[in-house]
Amino acid sequence: TRTAPVLAVNAIDYQQIKVKYDINVQRKTSNRVMGIQLQYRIGTEGAFTPIVSSTEVFDGANLAQNNTGTNPLAGATVTKTIDLPSDAYHQNILQFRWVVARLQGGSGDSIGFSIDNVEVTGITNPCANNPLPYREDFTGLTATQLPDCSVVEDVDSSGNKWAVNTGTTAGFTPPILRYAFH
Repeated sequence: TRTAPVLAVNAIDYQQIKVKYDINVQRKTSNRVMGIQLQYRIGTEGAFTPIVSSTEVFDGANLAQNNTGTNPLAGATVTKTIDLPSDAYHQNILQFRWVVARLQGGSGDSIGFSIDNVEVTGITNPCANNPLPYREDFTGLTATQLPDCSVVEDVDSSGNKWAVNTGTTAGFTPPILRYAFH
């Protein structure tokens, strides 16, 4: 039976979620090649989704021997910062787990890992990190792809619309987002 550390958080008010953590090699008594990967799932049931960019591989042949103590091996700590996909935003229950796998044979014990210094962060207001004056690059943007800090309201169905303007308008340097009204 394999076990994996699991962490659950309430992310109902958050988007642009990042998970930062340290992977520590605790024990090494063989030359096995091992991988460790962060996975997530929404809710408490169903399959976990692997985050491929989180995969870290450790080659036991390149690590110092250690079979005692609780301190990480010198030089064998990796800090990861992972951006979660948007389906993880605004979820009541968001679970994470770290799975370990043997990638290449060998004999003896597996490499021992610990996960430490876990930080799950996000923002509640996507515009909070935008200083005033607010600037956004509208190059190649269409009105249906407005940035989080832009708002579209069609209050009277009059054909008024947002448009990306690439010409100089009223002294502004293009491209700019412009509201055209009739």
